[in-house]
Amino acid sequence: MTFPMPTGTQPAVGGQAPTQESATSIDPATLIYPGATAKEGASLAVGGFQVQQYVTDDSVDKVVSFYKDKLGPKALVQETNNQTLVQVGGPNGLFTVTITHDTASGKTQFSIMRIGK
Repeated sequence: MTFPMPTGTQPAVGGQAPTQESATSIDPATLIYPGATAKEGASLAVGGFQVQQYVTDDSVDKVVSFYKDKLGPKALVQETNNQTLVQVGGPNGLFTVTITHDTASGKTQFSIMRIGK
């Protein structure tokens, strides 16, 4: 499963649009949180859209920290009371990681979505 973002989603720098070489390139294989378990039956791949859900025993804060580090300083981070969204685009697509605490299981649940190539 791969998770890329569309090009051209980053703001222009110095009045010029970023090139593919200047955009963040993401290796989708490295986006899966270490030790996480894929939720059975919780994946979808249609055209250039892919999503997979995972769970881990680690805290939400630890998972959020991992994705902030992994996706780098150009990542958009939005936090609400119940979830955190970490998003970044690059030449191989738009990646969005949505992280929440599942009160029923006590685990951290997250999904990785890719829109793009």
